[in-house]
Amino acid sequence: FMSSVLQDHLNRFRRLARPGPWAYEWSYHFDGGKHPFHAVFGVMVHGDEVGSLPAAVRLVEALSSGQLPYGGKATVFIGNPEAARENQRYLEADLNRLFLDNPYSQHEHQRAREIMPILDAADVFVDFHQTILQTEQPFYIFPWSAPGWRWARSMESARVWVTRDPSSQFSAGTRCSDEYVCLRGKTGLTVELSQKGFSEAAENLCFQSMIRAIQ
Repeated sequence: FMSSVLQDHLNRFRRLARPGPWAYEWSYHFDGGKHPFHAVFGVMVHGDEVGSLPAAVRLVEALSSGQLPYGGKATVFIGNPEAARENQRYLEADLNRLFLDNPYSQHEHQRAREIMPILDAADVFVDFHQTILQTEQPFYIFPWSAPGWRWARSMESARVWVTRDPSSQFSAGTRCSDEYVCLRGKTGLTVELSQKGFSEAAENLCFQSMIRAIQ
């Protein structure tokens, strides 16, 4: 069942995919032409965390059809659909540790290099993840910053924020997508939508978070 639902959503995304200035085929770029602010949303950086995918498809369809008016720029990307089809977190290496210069040729290293130019252009980046086990509630998890705090409050994705001193490194020799954006002086946030898998709660929370971010 999950594989058929997954493939249906991937097909819907691909039909509307429009990378714009990026070379990454699993991305959709929208430019409302009224202001330069660029919001970037990432889903399925871990392949088996599929709960944000329906919301990403809904957002792309709403922007494409004009149903959702937005004057700025927005990009949505799917991080690791290949791993998703295998119901795996990743195929060779954890993609969400690889957003740094690397010479390696593994699937996820190459994917990080394809995504990084999108993150370079982000004014705010919101990465949607899910946990392995059920949690009491959704939560934010990203390094502390005052702009991040304001974004977290305005998006209202969660009431809990797991954070740390921004000067402390998460894991030596690695870099998450939100860290990559924060090191550029922009805001990167990660929202954990609770336990991995498709659910109405995960879809609705993700979609509403995206809407609030661009509003």
